[in-house]
Amino acid sequence: MGNFRFHQYQVVGRSLPTPSDEHPKIYRMKLWATNEVRAKSKFWYFLRKLKKVKKSNGQVLAINEIFEKNPTKIHNYGIWLRYQSRTGYHNMYKEYRDTTLNGAVEQMYNEMASRHRVRSPCIQIIKTATIPAKLCKRENTKQFHDSKIKFPLILRKIRPPTRKLKTTYKASRPKIFM
Repeated sequence: MGNFRFHQYQVVGRSLPTPSDEHPKIYRMKLWATNEVRAKSKFWYFLRKLKKVKKSNGQVLAINEIFEKNPTKIHNYGIWLRYQSRTGYHNMYKEYRDTTLNGAVEQMYNEMASRHRVRSPCIQIIKTATIPAKLCKRENTKQFHDSKIKFPLILRKIRPPTRKLKTTYKASRPKIFM
């Protein structure tokens, strides 16, 4: 598995039991964060916005990291997100090809930082999904859906097998084209 900055966590929490409500509703959230502490922080941030539950009157029941079932197969991932720019809030849908969802999320954060100058705290991931090839919208992901796709090596340098056989000058010019 890749060494990703962002990991997917499942956080389960609820508001503290009171005499009037002894069994409060339990909420589960899947979110991306760099570590468990930040995942809990994000959980309370969203729960505070959605329901009348905050950290002072709530408790985290469980926190688990979610791993990819098959991290060797390439999938198309769709990410719905909301981000804050210098002018306001915007919704966006993006598609990525990767072996893991964490890798796709990492790509998204990097692309948002480069193309839109949006830092990671300003991005909220609304939803993620694995998209079948026929439902992909973006041309950038659709171009890889050809079964006969090839990536030719145009420049091939033949390197010496060991450092001992390395020389600065050769008697004949190296053949680097196929």
